[in-house]
Amino acid sequence: MAKIGENINIRRFVRWELGEGIEKKKEDYAAEVAKLAAES
Repeated sequence: MAKIGENINIRRFVRWELGEGIEKKKEDYAAEVAKLAAES
């Protein structure tokens, strides 16, 4: 442990799960392909 001459106390911490807080965009690939095919 580093000695800096101060007393440090951790009062609380937050544990994040992997990917938590990231909103995933739901994509419908079949609809996207159909749309691109219709435009051609």
